[in-house]
Amino acid sequence: MEEVRRELQKVKDVRPGKQDTTKKRKREGNEGPKIFIHCSILWKLPYWEDLLVPHILDVMHIEKNICDNILGTLLQIEGKSKDTHNARLDLYDMGIRHALHLQEDGNSVRMPPACYVLNKKNRIGFCNFPKEHQVFTWVCSQPIKMHKW
Repeated sequence: MEEVRRELQKVKDVRPGKQDTTKKRKREGNEGPKIFIHCSILWKLPYWEDLLVPHILDVMHIEKNICDNILGTLLQIEGKSKDTHNARLDLYDMGIRHALHLQEDGNSVRMPPACYVLNKKNRIGFCNFPKEHQVFTWVCSQPIKMHKW
């Protein structure tokens, strides 16, 4: 880990994008081969050094964001859903999924519910599921003792 950090310290003046490859860049005498092309912003996090497996952090954040977006859309959480007026206007512009286009209702615009959105009864059931099935919490917290059921 420390070796990687030393190599990243050498990466200072890096410009993203295509570079002029006709000229060769001169290296200083004490500078070794360049392994990295840029330093990730994640290396600046205060807890990055303490992570046992730091390269997993990106995957964890991506999984969390995807899960938040899917749950936000299914449960119609305001501000978390990706099913917005702009998304419906995009469907209209592309000429697809006509049942989901925005519908004018007098002076207002109505957004018809999509087939993947849960109604109120199903949302309540979805949120109560972990509460009703406490055994899953016990099984996950006691993985070694599972064979003694």
